[in-house]
Amino acid sequence: MKSILVVTVCAALALFAPSAQAQERPVQTFKSSAGPIKITPVYHASLEIEAGGKVIVVDPAKPAVFTGLPQADLILITDIHGDHLDPSLIAAESKAGTEIIAPPAVVKTVTTASPISNGEKKTWGAWTIEAIPMYNLTRGPEAGKLYHDKGRGNGYILTYGGTRIYLPEIPKEFPRCARSRILTWRSCA
Repeated sequence: MKSILVVTVCAALALFAPSAQAQERPVQTFKSSAGPIKITPVYHASLEIEAGGKVIVVDPAKPAVFTGLPQADLILITDIHGDHLDPSLIAAESKAGTEIIAPPAVVKTVTTASPISNGEKKTWGAWTIEAIPMYNLTRGPEAGKLYHDKGRGNGYILTYGGTRIYLPEIPKEFPRCARSRILTWRSCA
């Protein structure tokens, strides 16, 4: 049985000002049985994953700057808020044949996206994409309201070459993930 990489990466992406984003970026490389997986933080929830000659962009939203990075073969979006999607940046990071996968609530805005709901799984090339619940437990704009309602947005577990990557939209709400047997990647900023 393949061992699953156990790593928790918590990058302080707030250090990357938009002007510095176009320069050298930190890239983390992880091993999988299908080859290396490279993860490049861009800004807040935005990041790029490269493996097997394919590029996945997660949450393309301003003020993220993807200058110098390849355009996406796949775009994953986690939620409806402006810090997770920007239609003009989605267009800029797309090329002919780019696929977009997002929660049904996002598909209302990004009509070219294919919906995936909490609990569903899709295969995209050598990748398996699992949509999992993403929601707040306590924090919101005011008492009794949450920024992220249960069932609306997605976290994702991506599997490539036996390596599982957990992309929670809101990691502070799910501290158990740090103890899981899955590579957890997301900004803690």
